[in-house]
Amino acid sequence: MLYIRMLVMMVVSLITSRIYLRVLGETDFGIQNIVSGIVLAFTFISSTMQIATQRFLNYEMGKGDEKSVSKIFNVSLLLYLIISIGIIFLSETIGLWFLNNKMNIPSDRMDAANWVYQFAIAGFVFQMLRIPYNATIIAYEQMNFYAYFSIFEAILKLGAAFLVIYIPFDKLILVSLFTMIVYLAITICYMIYCNLHYTITKIKLYWDTKTIKKLSSFSGWSLYGSACIMGSNQGVDIVINLFWGVTVNAALGIASQLSHAINQLVSNFQVAYNPQLVKLYSQERSHEFFLLIQRSSKFSFFLLLYAFIPLFFCSDYILELWLGKYPAYTLEFVRLMLIYVLIDSLQAPLWLSVIATGKIKQYHLITGTVLLLNIPIIYLLMSLGLSPLYAWGCRIFISVILFIIRLLYLNKIVGFVISDYLKTTILPAILVLSISILFPIYISNAFFGLKNLIIVFFSTLIIVSLLIFSIGMNKSEKASAIRIIKNTLKHENFKKI
Repeated sequence: MLYIRMLVMMVVSLITSRIYLRVLGETDFGIQNIVSGIVLAFTFISSTMQIATQRFLNYEMGKGDEKSVSKIFNVSLLLYLIISIGIIFLSETIGLWFLNNKMNIPSDRMDAANWVYQFAIAGFVFQMLRIPYNATIIAYEQMNFYAYFSIFEAILKLGAAFLVIYIPFDKLILVSLFTMIVYLAITICYMIYCNLHYTITKIKLYWDTKTIKKLSSFSGWSLYGSACIMGSNQGVDIVINLFWGVTVNAALGIASQLSHAINQLVSNFQVAYNPQLVKLYSQERSHEFFLLIQRSSKFSFFLLLYAFIPLFFCSDYILELWLGKYPAYTLEFVRLMLIYVLIDSLQAPLWLSVIATGKIKQYHLITGTVLLLNIPIIYLLMSLGLSPLYAWGCRIFISVILFIIRLLYLNKIVGFVISDYLKTTILPAILVLSISILFPIYISNAFFGLKNLIIVFFSTLIIVSLLIFSIGMNKSEKASAIRIIKNTLKHENFKKI
């Protein structure tokens, strides 16, 4: 369901973007994105708070203490309300001044831009207040309902896009109004669903200083980590802009869109296994905790291989099909970013496991600081006149360093056995990757264009699946896979098909 959710949201996003661009025109479309972007800058804070809420809900649920879970939910909701008030204050003072005095917006569209801004603030607040309810659904591992709500939201947005076409009113204002209404409607749906199904979401007035301190401290260090990630990403782009200009930035932007879409495969997988990591840790079930880290790391990698191989070996044709002409360095950036995402897929369960332990102060200080090293190193490389491709070569190198740091840190705080991880996860991953790319290398030298893409895609599907089953899985994983396949074949819905 999470993957169906991802596909629906991607398709709807493409369709709505196309409709809004056609209906609004370039100027109003630009205003919509720029003005909303002022408010969206605050998502940096909300995403950090969501990590904290999710972690503590899962932790208390793993201990089986429903009263503590309810307290975490209500304290989180209170904190989100306080943060929302703070964001409204900043938005209506500094943000509003910036919009009306510093933004380069045509004078005849300033009134409409202000309406867009106000609707964006309201929509953002509704999204903020939804987070504890969203976290509750994920904590209870109701992934189907989480996916259904997301799909329903996407369908509402698509419906709103079509309404904008036919309603005779200022299209820019309508787009923003309908977007806000969708956010409000989905937030109300989340609240109703949670209140009907979970007792912990019954609103109670809690002011627990100890709980607030725990959540705030955890969020503070998570905020530092998130700031370092954002600073590293934006800093590298700025350094490349200083030395190579906007053309190379455009190539980076195209490559980033493609790699972000592929990374969603792993992100959806993370949503599914993250609650279990926290619960297993809170229950002190170390063996199962370590086993889940190993398996989720390995299968995140395997899952990504299905997209990585066709995209890597057919990226020139895919880019030509998608964009026609594309900026210099785009192809190389795409391939380097795919390598980066593949390495990162192995690491995701490691940093999520650190978050599960709650011991994040030293972790974020170390990893965040190492991440920021990208900026001075890349600046030095560019100063030496090296190609901009070295920038992403550097990022891949730093990513490998962070991989080692995360393994060592997990070993230090929970006794995670690195040698077992190398044997059960890294070795099978390397073997499957090494063998699975041999045939695409041969095919890519023999065929070109659409024929190459079709052959590589279907051969990857078959070869990778066979390699995962024969080399990538141990005996118990094979037995589980066979059992799942048999149960699926016996299912009534499958028989009807």
